[in-house]
Amino acid sequence: MKQVLPKLILLILLFVPCVGQTTEAIRFDVFNQSYYAEAIARMDAAASTLMKTPNLSIYIIVTGHEKYAGIPHRYGNRLRNYLVDYPGMDAKRIVAIGGACQEEQLTEIWLVPDGANPPVPTCNFSSEKIPANQLTQFDRYKIQFPSEGGWDVWDGSFEDEFTRLGKVAELLKQRSDLSLYIIARAQGVYEYKPFGKKMSDGKRKYIQVRSRKLSDPVGTDQKIASGEKRYLINKYRLKASRIIALGRGYNSLSKPDEQILDSDDVTGATFIARTVELWLVPKNTPKTKLSKIFQH
Repeated sequence: MKQVLPKLILLILLFVPCVGQTTEAIRFDVFNQSYYAEAIARMDAAASTLMKTPNLSIYIIVTGHEKYAGIPHRYGNRLRNYLVDYPGMDAKRIVAIGGACQEEQLTEIWLVPDGANPPVPTCNFSSEKIPANQLTQFDRYKIQFPSEGGWDVWDGSFEDEFTRLGKVAELLKQRSDLSLYIIARAQGVYEYKPFGKKMSDGKRKYIQVRSRKLSDPVGTDQKIASGEKRYLINKYRLKASRIIALGRGYNSLSKPDEQILDSDDVTGATFIARTVELWLVPKNTPKTKLSKIFQH
């Protein structure tokens, strides 16, 4: 972080005089997935340049991740949301674009003068890339309730409904043969509970069991899924019949831990966060393939 700030200050000093004179888009910065403080420092530098040069727009292009095409769109809009919160910042001057075709995540910040051609990502994800008769898992993300506070910029902060669902809504608008399955799981909290009788040395076996008291209330999974569906219907006027919202219980441990402990050593709990999966399903997909959605 200490090495980043001097470089960013130098960037600002060099770029501000130049961008006011050019008529072409300039790549202001590029970086791999960063820690919160570094990513925000880079956004601050871009915002400073934008505020000093009123004829500019900022384009944030995030490319990667091969596994889920929705990830770069969410990351780009998280950064955009941070800039939009600047006092006096014009949201129309900040554009976020995501593309998915590589394993390594890369973020580019472009400064685009009025009238200049905007940058285009080398690999944008469009509805034409969704194959017929095949399930496509577009995204998987953690979700928090507003009352619980924020995470950092890479782990969920600044992630509103548009950030999570804007791109998938665009894809559904582009192709009327697509349906969307929203699969939500509630947060499970696992504590150590005694199992069996005490041993001769006074110790006991403890295993991790989901705590009903600390885990989300029953029905939270369906509440989350239905909330995402409701946003898509109200905001984008999508037909309710094209969106299937399903709660699938609690996120669980892949393998509950077991330990031999004294009763005084039993402390702590393991939190498995809430998640949402978005699956795009073409109209003629065989029903036998749908079982894959519920195996995750």
